Amino acid sequence: MFALIVVIVLIAVIAAAASQAKKKSPDTAQPEKKKANYGNAKLLAKSALLSKSEQECYQKLVSVLQPDFLVLAQVSLGQLLRATGGTKRQNDNLYYNFASRKAADFVICRADFSVVVVVELDDPSHDSKKDRDADRDKTLRDAGHEVLRLPSIPTDELLQRYAASLRAREAAKKA
Repeated sequence: MFALIVVIVLIAVIAAAASQAKKKSPDTAQPEKKKANYGNAKLLAKSALLSKSEQECYQKLVSVLQPDFLVLAQVSLGQLLRATGGTKRQNDNLYYNFASRKAADFVICRADFSVVVVVELDDPSHDSKKDRDADRDKTLRDAGHEVLRLPSIPTDELLQRYAASLRAREAAKKA
């Protein structure tokens, strides 16, 4: 009887040890994630989502385009583009490094939120970014989006003409 108890205890100890070894095996172990060290840096709330010139342009766009179109501000290019054609890693890297880190100033949409045109406001902050802006415009166009670049603060007349053009184009699509 004593031998039977010793055998049962021995089997229990071996089973427990095997269970622990399985939990610690490199095949199933999850690596511990390292936390990024940003030193004393911290994030604070911005006072406004749009600059003064963007706010003025947004108000003008809304006033000339409603009720036919929606105007969205500061839309991530990640909402406008998707990566395809490469390996999963290549697609993910392209998406993360290009699309998800940038934003369009404004996106004009139909009522179903399908994109009509991407609008970029060329305020003074764009003066040193002309090459990057051209690359971004080409990428958006190659993906199938129309891009409109507006001068710093577009005139009401310019926006009225453009709104009329958009309405006419949309009406022609429906006909």
